[in-house]
Amino acid sequence: MNKSRSREDRDRALVYREGRTIYFFDEIEEDSVCEAIRLLDKIENESNKKDIKIIINSNGGSCYDGLALYDRIRQSECNIVTLGTGLVGSMALIVFLAGDERIVTENTTLLTHQTAISDFTGKCAELKIEAKEVEKLEDMLLEIISERTGQSIKKLKNETRPGDKWFGSEEAVEEGYADSIIKNTRTYRRKRKR
Repeated sequence: MNKSRSREDRDRALVYREGRTIYFFDEIEEDSVCEAIRLLDKIENESNKKDIKIIINSNGGSCYDGLALYDRIRQSECNIVTLGTGLVGSMALIVFLAGDERIVTENTTLLTHQTAISDFTGKCAELKIEAKEVEKLEDMLLEIISERTGQSIKKLKNETRPGDKWFGSEEAVEEGYADSIIKNTRTYRRKRKR
């Protein structure tokens, strides 16, 4: 549903690799997902016995592209650790849930909501077709969330019916979205006056 970005935007994409870690600090769309899958394949080909970490800070994006990355992560022979930091919203939350181990940092915010139609223009008949596809996507995404968190689909639907659901790291662990929290260990130290 989202259109591809310009070449200039792609050059600024924030999906890159350091060792066995993939940093995904971008919108979920065709180019960023293609790069993440390429990097995942490359790391896995080097060794399929060591963990791969994917650090995610993204407000979401395209359902179809996000599902492609979700499926690729779930098909990996490696143990995949997803680490959410900053904002993990919408479709990025689905990608985050793909991890075999899911960790959030202490001040991470997560966001889930109903599936939305974006940039639609067309005739009434086309809108009906589009609405059926969105309902199908919504059911698919709810199935994934339910399977990965252990929550019922009815509960998940009720939580997003009134609008967006925002929650922090503690609630993410309580509700099964994350397995653990990385706590901040450094404390503030005042500089001594001389």
